[in-house]
Amino acid sequence: MLSAKTTAPKITVMTDDQRHFIDLEALVCSGDCGPFFIGQTTASIKQLFPEVATKLYEKPGFNIWKCGSIELHIENHVVYQIFSDHFPPALAGWGIEINPWIFSTPSDLGWDNVSNQLAKRAMHFREETIADCRRVTLDNAVTLTFDAKTNQLRAFSVQ
Repeated sequence: MLSAKTTAPKITVMTDDQRHFIDLEALVCSGDCGPFFIGQTTASIKQLFPEVATKLYEKPGFNIWKCGSIELHIENHVVYQIFSDHFPPALAGWGIEINPWIFSTPSDLGWDNVSNQLAKRAMHFREETIADCRRVTLDNAVTLTFDAKTNQLRAFSVQ
């Protein structure tokens, strides 16, 4: 369903008075997810967000921490996937600001618009159809999954 990633994306953390920022355009174009990245430990996340650290339950093995509509998939205390299938609107939690880019309007999430946005940015990708979805894997290890019938974006992930 989603692509594998071989290296962690370069991360730019934008803070202003302890505020963090996620730019979904940067996430799609570069894999940059603000304060989160593949290979990040849960201890470092708790240090970045001490106000929610006590609410972040960790059981042994696999965990999913939700930050608004963004999910951090964690195994053995390490983030291995950043995922969302809850939009629009794209929302962040934990006091994080978000630039939703095209993720704020349902009509912007169709394949025609998304592929035009990727072409404008000269983004290279591989496309494959699997069962009821079109999977688009970008060179930066971001995967966009579209419904094969409606051509609407269903999910994105970074691995």
